[in-house]
Amino acid sequence: MVKLDVSNAFNSIRRDHLLECCRELVPFAYPLVHLSYACSSILMFNDIPIYSATGVQQGDPLGPVLFALGVNSIAHFVRSPVNIWYLDDATISGPPDAVFDDLRVILPSLSDIGLSINADKSKIVNIALNPSDFTASISTCRGILSDVRITDKSNLTILGAPMGPSALECSLAGKISHLSKMIDKLKVIEPHVAFFLLRNHFSVPKILYTLRCAPCFQRGDLLSDLDNILSLGTSSLCNLAFDDPGWTQASLPVRWGGLGLRSYSDLALPHSYPLITLLVLSQTSFLETSPNGNCPKFTLQPVVGGRLGLVRSCPTLNLYSVNGTKSLVRQSSKACFLSPINTVSLASVQVAVKAAVSG
Repeated sequence: MVKLDVSNAFNSIRRDHLLECCRELVPFAYPLVHLSYACSSILMFNDIPIYSATGVQQGDPLGPVLFALGVNSIAHFVRSPVNIWYLDDATISGPPDAVFDDLRVILPSLSDIGLSINADKSKIVNIALNPSDFTASISTCRGILSDVRITDKSNLTILGAPMGPSALECSLAGKISHLSKMIDKLKVIEPHVAFFLLRNHFSVPKILYTLRCAPCFQRGDLLSDLDNILSLGTSSLCNLAFDDPGWTQASLPVRWGGLGLRSYSDLALPHSYPLITLLVLSQTSFLETSPNGNCPKFTLQPVVGGRLGLVRSCPTLNLYSVNGTKSLVRQSSKACFLSPINTVSLASVQVAVKAAVSG
């Protein structure tokens, strides 16, 4: 697997290329885009004109869309089995030869539209190769990206979401360390301001993205550590001593009589359930090797469940399994949720699960 980082992407992409892609793919928006980008913008600094002639403008609501249109053809050219693009972040994975062939096309194609890869921030990850083959792959990859970094699979993240049990543990451990440091720093400022910052910025809001992207509920021990640090830190900042019932009430939303300091353990499961994921975590490994020994396959080994009162309705699970080829066979299943947790094991189903809360 290779993760690519594009240098200064939004400021570097050629505007004539953006206009051409916009006219071809979304012609109804072309007049507005042409009005905004057909001519260079001029910024005056001490009577000196500074011309803005490349990239999308800062703050333009259409900026991300235009950038996506600009790299659309390059992203669709990739032939590797795993091809994930989000604006200027790209992840491709598959047999080494396929990945390197794609890299040999991606790099000059990006250069043609004004973009370049930051090799220092790009990464190569061994998913399923044996050590000797991976060593050879590193040498080939560095012939294309000279300064590419090697990242262990246990620390793999895609778009900031931890992939695999080890990466999840590392991510949550980092959240624990960050929360402890921030609470120590908040102790030196006025208590009311410190409490406001803790509740609205440095506690649960800092971890919501991870809760939504990964099954954090599987690591209840680390979530309990976060809850304990938050409880002790709040007690120190507010000069209050919370007993168990008091902290239970304090961790409720304000509209329910609490302080709004939400419990990590309570939020993990309902945030994980609506997760739409194509890279489903296994109990033992993130990716296993397919029968041909090269292309990775995805195996579904998690436990899906919910908690009464946190999940209001019974969701429908749309399960997708592979029948030995790349064609998908759609199945359906119902999962009812009872207190405290009722689980549905889906270990026999392969590839992906799309969970959508009904009603």
